[in-house]
Amino acid sequence: MKSLFAFRLTILFVCSAIVAACGGGGGGDSPAPQPQPTPPVTYTIGGALTGLASGASAVLQNNGGSNLTVSANGNFTFATAINSGTAYAVTVLTQPTGQSCQVTNGTGTATANVTNVTVACTTTAPNTFTIGGTVSGLATGASLALKNNAGPDLPVPANGNFTFPAAVASGGAYAVTVSTQPAGQTCQVTNGTGTATANVTNVTVACTTTAPNTFTIGGTVSGLATGGSLALKNNAGPDLLVTTNGNFTFPAAVASGAAYAVTISTQPAGQDCAVASGTGNASANVTNVAVTCTTTVSGTVSGLIGTVVLRNNGANDKPISADGAFSFGPQAGGTPYAVTVATQPTNPAGTRSRAKSTQMPTSMKVSSRPRSFTGRKCPPGVRANVGFRAAASR
Repeated sequence: MKSLFAFRLTILFVCSAIVAACGGGGGGDSPAPQPQPTPPVTYTIGGALTGLASGASAVLQNNGGSNLTVSANGNFTFATAINSGTAYAVTVLTQPTGQSCQVTNGTGTATANVTNVTVACTTTAPNTFTIGGTVSGLATGASLALKNNAGPDLPVPANGNFTFPAAVASGGAYAVTVSTQPAGQTCQVTNGTGTATANVTNVTVACTTTAPNTFTIGGTVSGLATGGSLALKNNAGPDLLVTTNGNFTFPAAVASGAAYAVTISTQPAGQDCAVASGTGNASANVTNVAVTCTTTVSGTVSGLIGTVVLRNNGANDKPISADGAFSFGPQAGGTPYAVTVATQPTNPAGTRSRAKSTQMPTSMKVSSRPRSFTGRKCPPGVRANVGFRAAASR
């Protein structure tokens, strides 16, 4: 019995040792530690921006997010990296004012840091609009030339629509005119001016056939006295009454190549007018006919015995030896005059004359009123008074 008990006890010790050797001494089995996950590989996305105007900025995006504001030319990199093998797409969210930026190499799959995205900015022209319209009534085979503002001519060889090749900036002014009329026609522009806020298509050019080419005849009048008037005539046409200095034009035109001859049909009272450049053949509108009016200082002398010397404006001495009319010749209308006796009559001795004058006269009378004497000569010592009576000049 003792032997059996000892055997069993030995077996128990052996099993306990085996269990202790296997690490199970009272605590049971423990789980093995798990391996830590490997972090994913990430890459940055970036590139370079060029052409950005000074003071401007652009906002870039990657994959619709990660907004990046770029305010200067040079390299850029988005702050948020993306996992290896992930797609990227760089776009411009906000364009710089007055510029347009284009992205190159902006899409792909990240397998390394991306540095070759390029963003190139260029300055854009302001919004522009075209100017045009329609031409109607243009004769077959005829042509005209139109102009917008001071731009080049636009030849128009037929009726229909036209458009100037040079556009106009938004808000810019336009002014369409006919720079060359078609032969034998006259074209008028309607809706030809305005401010461009959209493409203009309503300019209308209407052409009509005109009578054979005619030209007007005219010129200028000078020297006509205030309140005066004269009548001019071209060829055998009706009189043209002129009442002031300045330009004049005959209402009746002259056919191209026809002769014209401007004459004075009625002189102004107290003045003489002469025409210069008054004849020719009309090949264009005539504007160089010159009509110059002058005033003649004249009058009469009566009761004169001997010779008296008259003077106008301190010069232009005129000896008068007999009764009758005298004249100093013309002077410009509206200019002053002063007629005086420069030298008293020389026969008889001792005779003295007195002269008076006012404004420019239309007539003048010089009279000598001797005191009582007989014969043609005054008695010695008798004085003759010479008086000038003048009416106002015209």
